[in-house]
Amino acid sequence: MIYTSERIEMRNSKVLKATSYEKSDSFAVELRKKKRRDAIINKRIHKSIDTTNLSIEEIHFKIDKYSAILSTSIPDFNTISQILESFRNFSCMSNAPFLKMVSSGIIYYLQAYTNKDVPIELLKESTWIICNLTSGPSIITSKLIENGYLKKMIDLIELNNDDIVENTIIFIGNVAGESIENCKAVLNSLFFQKIEYFFSNKVKISVKMIENLLHTFNIICAKNLLISGTIATVIFNFLSKIKGIIDIECLHASWLKILSRLADSNENYRQMIIEKDLLKNIFNYLFFNSVEIQCSAIKILGTMMFSNNYFIDLLIVYNILDNFLHLIASPCQDIRKEAYWALSNMTAGKTSHVNTFVWHPICKSGFKGLIDIDINTKIEASWLYSNIGRKGCSENVILLVENNILEYLAEALKEKNEYFIRNIVEIIKHIFISAANLAKKEIFIEFVHTGCYDALIAAEYIAEDNISLHITNMLKKYDKYFNCE
Repeated sequence: MIYTSERIEMRNSKVLKATSYEKSDSFAVELRKKKRRDAIINKRIHKSIDTTNLSIEEIHFKIDKYSAILSTSIPDFNTISQILESFRNFSCMSNAPFLKMVSSGIIYYLQAYTNKDVPIELLKESTWIICNLTSGPSIITSKLIENGYLKKMIDLIELNNDDIVENTIIFIGNVAGESIENCKAVLNSLFFQKIEYFFSNKVKISVKMIENLLHTFNIICAKNLLISGTIATVIFNFLSKIKGIIDIECLHASWLKILSRLADSNENYRQMIIEKDLLKNIFNYLFFNSVEIQCSAIKILGTMMFSNNYFIDLLIVYNILDNFLHLIASPCQDIRKEAYWALSNMTAGKTSHVNTFVWHPICKSGFKGLIDIDINTKIEASWLYSNIGRKGCSENVILLVENNILEYLAEALKEKNEYFIRNIVEIIKHIFISAANLAKKEIFIEFVHTGCYDALIAAEYIAEDNISLHITNMLKKYDKYFNCE
């Protein structure tokens, strides 16, 4: 598949801009952590002491008191259970005193209660506290990693306790989301190996567990780092395992986001979509009543067609054009834009792909994209039809004229966007060439009657200098071909 370098750069600049923002913007990180904290606070119904009526001074006093007990003696089971429960409740407060807890030595004291030989009830509390601490200031997460908690938490997955594993999954997501370096540490750990073993032995997975792991996988994939084939296989296996049991919209959205990010990163992972039998699910999402979900599904299919002609052949077998008919007519401009972008990747394939497109009803219906109210949709539609001239044959281009594309081109020439007009002029150039090649003199006459000729002259004076030059050349070609005939 061949694209102009400009076409590739335009699309990549959009993708890279979004990815860069997600990786580096501290506000986005803090927003994610706030949402995560809200989920942590409410993640399980649990009896707890009432901390709402305590003043800050009283809370700090209790923290110092409990820390002193941990530092000067070896408490009995009931005492340590009560202390850990109290620390957990403090960490679940809306304005949790994280820095006070850390300064009191909680990170150091918890090391004795995050080993596999610790009673499960105490491990539930200690891992919950650690999980909550990572939703606080970044410096706390760094201290936890420095003190070996990444390995400690991952090792606890082997206990096969749902509550502890859930805490670990949230912990991993918070750690990975904090920075590129932390995410690399997660990717280099045994987390994926152990979490896959845990889920391979699970007959039933709770919705909350699914939600947390999808969120964590999403955070990791969003960092745009190199994900090994082994790790990608773990993620694909999980997505395949849950594909038929998720029934909440946010889970569908997360499932697709992960798949989209993996598809963006590596052609082998696009092949995994086929091998894991996930393509049918993606097509079903095209009809989902959610803009976010529909756009994600479109993007995955468009990315597959962007990378390899093999995928275009496969998606044609899946009747992709039938499935996209309603998308290009969607009232949502985001859906229309993504649909036209995906289809433009199809017409940038082989001549056979162009031929399949032009003989399908979607070709004529898609002309409306050239006069869409949204400029981004118009630009993607202009790429779609200019590709037909580049990759198709003269008969394909003449079929566009027979389906009355000239009326739409006359209206489209009123637009002033440089990228758009350049593609419209490209379409007209191929119409002229094809009409001359096939001795279709009537097409030049129709070009005038539909108002295209006048619109092209008008566009020559309102366009940027470099576009005006293109238009001037088009008018010269018109005179050349028409007079020749």
